[in-house]
Amino acid sequence: MSKATELRLLQNQHSIDAGIDYHHRSGDSEGSVGNMLDRYAQSESAEEEYFEGEEEGAREVFARAFGLYLKKTLTGKERKFLKGILAGKETPAAIGKALGVKWFECLQEIQRKAFNNAEAFGRVVQLSGWSRAQEFSETVFKRLEALRAGAELNELLPQNRRIEKEREYTRLRYAKDPKGRQRLCQEWKKANPEKWLKYQRDYMERHREEINARHREQYLKNREEINAKRRARYKVDRRKILARQKELRLNIREQLREKSLEYYRKNKERLVLQSRAYYEANKSRMQEYYRSYREANAEKIRKYQRERYAKKKAAKALAGLMQASQEESQNNQAHTEKPL
Repeated sequence: MSKATELRLLQNQHSIDAGIDYHHRSGDSEGSVGNMLDRYAQSESAEEEYFEGEEEGAREVFARAFGLYLKKTLTGKERKFLKGILAGKETPAAIGKALGVKWFECLQEIQRKAFNNAEAFGRVVQLSGWSRAQEFSETVFKRLEALRAGAELNELLPQNRRIEKEREYTRLRYAKDPKGRQRLCQEWKKANPEKWLKYQRDYMERHREEINARHREQYLKNREEINAKRRARYKVDRRKILARQKELRLNIREQLREKSLEYYRKNKERLVLQSRAYYEANKSRMQEYYRSYREANAEKIRKYQRERYAKKKAAKALAGLMQASQEESQNNQAHTEKPL
């Protein structure tokens, strides 16, 4: 008995041998067992033929619908490529070479179209009525997914083995020398300072707010420890740190000046108010600080005052000379313009 017959009988909640009356199998007046079994066999054969015909018709409907679906979604070469990989007789690389296409790109395009049109394909499966349509569709999608996920990459992409070997070699090298990566990075930074600075600037521009927030949070969390480390480092390398800071300021002096002036212009009122408020809140301490500074740097202050006074005096003298020269030129011009 075919599977179609069994399913039909089970769906109708009948036993497979429901047509046989077991009470009369001894050959009484109700009928002989042989005749009843013959009738049952004939009905089964007719039913089986009927369902097989229905199944074959549904399969043909699905085949036509599936062909139309492929024509609407795939190109001719993509259809040939899909037919070849579903047959499984040749590798996708060989099929792609025969068709003159890059097999992996073609596979990606087929998979993209298949998943984008999955709903339409589902309607084809549902409306065809073929019992194995769902199984066929699952096979197609599993095959595409297996190829895409790399189930055959070792066979189809020989360079994959080379990449894996390089990764394994790198992993083993770093396992023997844990600081190897750090050392290589430092060497690259020294060899490519401009690229490294450009990378840092670009990264800072993209993630400035995030980096500042992270640094601020880290500083507030470990403020005492960070300040202690800074003080200890400053005591040990004071001259080196000051020299580096001085060199940095000299290199970017103009940038710092422009940045400071721009910030002051934008926030002048707020900065003035803050300075006044701070001075009023710490007036005695600030006065003591200024007094102690003047006493400690009296000679430097006097020298600065003398230089400033000399500059003012020279500027005043220059202004007087320019004014006298201008007046003299005006007088000469007036004399030349008098009528004879």
